Amino acid sequence: MSHATLKHIMERIEFATKESPIAVFRSEFKGNLNAVFGATIHTKQLIASGDKTYIGSYDKFSDMDAVVKKLSGMINK
Repeated sequence: MSHATLKHIMERIEFATKESPIAVFRSEFKGNLNAVFGATIHTKQLIASGDKTYIGSYDKFSDMDAVVKKLSGMINK
């Protein structure tokens, strides 16, 4: 997993395609979330298994305001 700030994750999402979205998970580290490529086998397995830390997958066509609002509420403070 790649621990990152919301700002960094949003920068990644702004360039992600529908075929390779950014999957976001909660992080145990203060002020961060985990963001990884959503199209990998490992990530798909995590999501399919019902990983409780999974928040969602986002790409450049996502509603950015809604994404920021949702992810802001999931950051470990």
